[in-house]
Amino acid sequence: KEGTLVAKGFDYVGFWHNGFAEVRMNDGTNPTNDTFNFINTEGKLISDTWFNWVGYFQEGYAPVERDFRGHKKRNFIDEKGQLLLDKWPEWVSLFVNGFAQVSNGHAYNFVNKKGKLISNTWFEEAGNFMLRKDSMLTASVTIGDDYYYINTSGDIVYGDY
Repeated sequence: KEGTLVAKGFDYVGFWHNGFAEVRMNDGTNPTNDTFNFINTEGKLISDTWFNWVGYFQEGYAPVERDFRGHKKRNFIDEKGQLLLDKWPEWVSLFVNGFAQVSNGHAYNFVNKKGKLISNTWFEEAGNFMLRKDSMLTASVTIGDDYYYINTSGDIVYGDY
C-alpha cells in the first residue's frame, strides 16, 4: 500500500486512536524495562516524559502510569503532552462525558477536565457519569452500604436506591 511512514526507531507502534499511537522503547537490558509514550500523526513524540504504561486517548486525555520507587501511580496526559493532575492517584479511568474516576487506593472520586476533584467526599464505589432521560448527568456511587446518584458537582441528587 502507498502511504507515508510516520514512525520509526521504536520497538513497537500501537494502533492509532483519536489521532495518536502508543509507542514503546526498551533499553535492551530487561524485558520489563519497557517505556511508553505517544506519537501524533506526524510521528512526533507528544511528551518528553516516558511512562511505564499508557492507555488511549478519549475526550482529549489518556491515562498514563509511572513507577515511583516501586509504587505505581497514574495521571492523565493531554494531546500536547501536559499532565492534568498535580498529584498522581493510585488509579484513573478514561474520561466519559467530561469526567473521570480517580482512586486513592481505598475510595473513588471524580475529576473534571480542569483536573479538579468534584467532591470532598470519597466513595467506596463509583460508576461513570451517564446522561439521564431528563438530560442530567449523574453517576452511581456508594457510601457505606448505601447507593446514591450524584450530579457533576458531587451533590447527592437521588437517595438510597
